[in-house]
Amino acid sequence: MTDSPALGECPHESLVNPEARMTDAEVTALVAADVRAIREWLLLDLRCARALSGAEVIDSNEVTRPELAKKLFGPAEPPAVRAHLAHLLVSERAAAGVTALDAALWIDAAGLRGERTDVRSLAREMGLSTRQVHRRILAVDASMAQLLTSTDVASVVKGTPPPDRLDTQELWETVRAECLTSRDPDRAADALLALSRNRSGSRGTPPSRRDDDTPAYRARKKDARYRDSGRVVNWLATTAHRPPIAPLRDPAELTGSLVMAEAVELTDDPHESLDQLERSINSNQREVLPLLLHHAGRLIPDVAAAGVDTRLRYLGLAYFATFEPQNVHALRFARARQDEALRYSPRGVQDWNVFKGMAGRAFMLGALGHHAAAVEVYLAATRHLERHRPYEATYLPDLSDAYGRIAHHEALRGGNRERADRAVARMERIAAT
Repeated sequence: MTDSPALGECPHESLVNPEARMTDAEVTALVAADVRAIREWLLLDLRCARALSGAEVIDSNEVTRPELAKKLFGPAEPPAVRAHLAHLLVSERAAAGVTALDAALWIDAAGLRGERTDVRSLAREMGLSTRQVHRRILAVDASMAQLLTSTDVASVVKGTPPPDRLDTQELWETVRAECLTSRDPDRAADALLALSRNRSGSRGTPPSRRDDDTPAYRARKKDARYRDSGRVVNWLATTAHRPPIAPLRDPAELTGSLVMAEAVELTDDPHESLDQLERSINSNQREVLPLLLHHAGRLIPDVAAAGVDTRLRYLGLAYFATFEPQNVHALRFARARQDEALRYSPRGVQDWNVFKGMAGRAFMLGALGHHAAAVEVYLAATRHLERHRPYEATYLPDLSDAYGRIAHHEALRGGNRERADRAVARMERIAAT
């Protein structure tokens, strides 16, 4: 992995073609039915099983790209289109009159994070009928049609630098974390395990639980793990384009068990909820952190809810609330902190949260045993710091710490001794200044 021009050197062109939108009458007249056609195309592609090498089990020619999608997105692949549409809706939903709940509903139903949730499951979760859910999805289709035909939206996404590329190990860990937030975490985790075994050349049935501990999705049904594993490839491909993370639906997603807390008074003010969360982190009240983190996430589900700075503060606190037990959730919060600062902050690449997100990703990768990946992210973080100096007050301590961790992880993995020596020498020069 390299410190990509993503971190500020080259502008990132939007997938949406603004010239086509300005001049093509068909695109200008975009309506909800057109957005629905694009959504159905993305869903059909998501259902296709693909091999990780790129060889498709279902021929891509069977998934016909709508003509309007060609004009809007050009040759962009479906995973990139999914991530773009998700970020577009999240950032502009307030202007389009879409609630956070409806935005999350549309993203899940359209599979824009790489995993699609069927309408019946969404209806049960929301206490609505399937007809009501379909109506809400169609209403968001109309709002998305307006967003896609807006020249202002093109100016929002144009020039946004994309984040650096995810290392392969980090990509797998990221999807593993997303499995925990899936509506069927057992099935998602089994599919990821089956794909991993396929890649390693293993044969036979994946290791399973005891007969009395078989997950519900496999009860009296044909074993679907290998079929599901082909679809995980699309999930990985979409995650590589870094769509917005899914909000927590339940505090138990953070712990894997029922969360109980007494004498906790929750507030409806986003800023006060973050103050409460920060006090609990500082006082090490870990038993209440899942509940407070879930509550704050409900109040601040995205940048449109309470502003960019409040959202970034939430992501930073969410990282610190989850990283101590080496919870893989911390990796997704760190990644989101970097991505959202880069994409939405007025300071852009100069925002300190970009570096802090990178440092958080590197720390978690090292904690999870991926020392080579951690070194690469720390190297990218040092180049970012030296190039942009986002926060002068902590510039030298941050830089020294990053070089120290490079030497540390190189030693742990028995890696590049010369690089470790250069990192230590750089630390010494920083200490002497």
